[in-house]
Amino acid sequence: MVIGITGGIGSGKSYVLSIMRDRFHCLTLEADQIAWELERPSGLCYPAILSVFGQEILGLDGQIDRQKLGRIVFSDRKKLEQLNGIVHPAVKKTIQERIERLQMQYPKQDIVLEAALLIEEHYDQICDELWFIYSEAAVRKRRLKQQRGYSEEKIAAVMENQLSDEIFRKHCDCVIWNDTSEKELIEQIESCLRRNRQ
Repeated sequence: MVIGITGGIGSGKSYVLSIMRDRFHCLTLEADQIAWELERPSGLCYPAILSVFGQEILGLDGQIDRQKLGRIVFSDRKKLEQLNGIVHPAVKKTIQERIERLQMQYPKQDIVLEAALLIEEHYDQICDELWFIYSEAAVRKRRLKQQRGYSEEKIAAVMENQLSDEIFRKHCDCVIWNDTSEKELIEQIESCLRRNRQ
């Protein structure tokens, strides 16, 4: 199976992905990591991003400074849409190619894709199932402050640009609550996997 996991920022998607990789031996792909690769100077998206946003988004090493770019796009919806229009089609194409390659190499293993925009970018065309990783907004905010040093303003700006919990639930086949203990989290993942494998 190809399982797509999604959810709001700070919900713990990467943590769930690591459990599925380490404990349940799933093959994993991260859309954000692939986007990083495509945004490097040697990457497919680099020239197009520079043509839209200019040299001021570069760090001293010539790499795109994601913090600088983030400050621009999260305060300007039109700029965010421009960036998404460059990056997301290229990411989706790369993911499709990698899934096909993994399915040929490891036909019996489940593949898990983690991406914030699974629903918006219609990854249901690629995935057999979509899972929603859910955490209360207050928990997500606390994680973002503690783990990433985000300000209230940045958290509000990012969350404002994401789908509501209701839309996530409507489009996903399984909801994983990530406000609980690790033991309960593993049990939920195992339950969803077992349901799919029957």
